[in-house]
Amino acid sequence: MEATSHAQVVELWPDIAADLAAVIPDGCFAVRFEDAWFARKYTDGSRLRTVDLARPVNAASLVDLATAAGERARAEGWRQIHREDDIAQDVYRRTARQLVKKVPQFVRVWPADVLYPAATARVLRVDFETGWQRHRMQPLIAPRMIHKLVRDQWGLDAPEESVRIEILHDLADVAEQSLLRETMQLPAPGDFADLLAGHGLEPAGEHRWARTDRYTKGELTTAATLANTTATIALQLDRTKGLRSPHQSP
Repeated sequence: MEATSHAQVVELWPDIAADLAAVIPDGCFAVRFEDAWFARKYTDGSRLRTVDLARPVNAASLVDLATAAGERARAEGWRQIHREDDIAQDVYRRTARQLVKKVPQFVRVWPADVLYPAATARVLRVDFETGWQRHRMQPLIAPRMIHKLVRDQWGLDAPEESVRIEILHDLADVAEQSLLRETMQLPAPGDFADLLAGHGLEPAGEHRWARTDRYTKGELTTAATLANTTATIALQLDRTKGLRSPHQSP
């Protein structure tokens, strides 16, 4: 992995930075990061951390890079357990100690498409999944702008079903962040339509509402999408480059 991208991984996820660096081929540039936690039916939850990588100039194809990443994973002790031929995705597994117990960990590698606001990029995707208890996520979620919106401003207290933090970098300059997206999914309140209207969100398509606030240094878009008819609502905040939350920096 390219040095600047590696430094970003170390800053975001110091606990798995070495594991990712061992798998990702040399010279690849990170163009997108995603950190997501999901509630599970039979376990407390899983944490999924994803890096999307652009290949170096004059480098091998993404398929060749994915093959190289798989070879590096096996050399590091990961065991291949599955392959999705239709998307050329390879899944690797190992067991690691987490606190006082052993938990399974998974690495997936495949070529994928990243949808940017104005373009689509073909990338090498590497994601790292491990079991992660809900209470261990709270210190990571609580400072986020989406948490302050949902809990403090809107007063919703239903347990979250998933939380995602997504960082997209500028395709023309991968050292520059272009968008920070935070999403929380939780059971929809019975009066969700009135709630959204009360906070200035207007219909923006089928089962979707949105509001955009423009500032000198960027835009903040608040959106809501219904999933599973009316059972689940996903609340999303998009911040463009240069805009900072009053509570934190991205």
